[in-house]
Amino acid sequence: MVAQPGPFARSRARFLAGRGRPMTLRRGAGEPVALVGYLRRYGPDALVGALRQGDASVEIMAAPLTAAGFEAPPREPDELRTQGNSWTVLFAAPIYEGADLIGYTLTVRGG
Repeated sequence: MVAQPGPFARSRARFLAGRGRPMTLRRGAGEPVALVGYLRRYGPDALVGALRQGDASVEIMAAPLTAAGFEAPPREPDELRTQGNSWTVLFAAPIYEGADLIGYTLTVRGG
């Protein structure tokens, strides 16, 4: 029996469907996985540690990766492409609803 998404996962999916954009995520020479993500650049006040100007945060759902058999989590040097721009995944922070993995917040560099 497959668990139904909870309210947080449904809310996140609605947000991405309404405000996200089409993207693909690829590992090495593997097939790209189509997904929808929401990209926002880090502001100057967030540039601490390893972050640099031009880095961005991307919100995605985990379901497209799972459905495509993509070995999670996304990691360096996976490639994220959107609107003709190419980004390198630096790391991914998992997003959970209870015990269920529902998505990732990616930190990416490039563009």
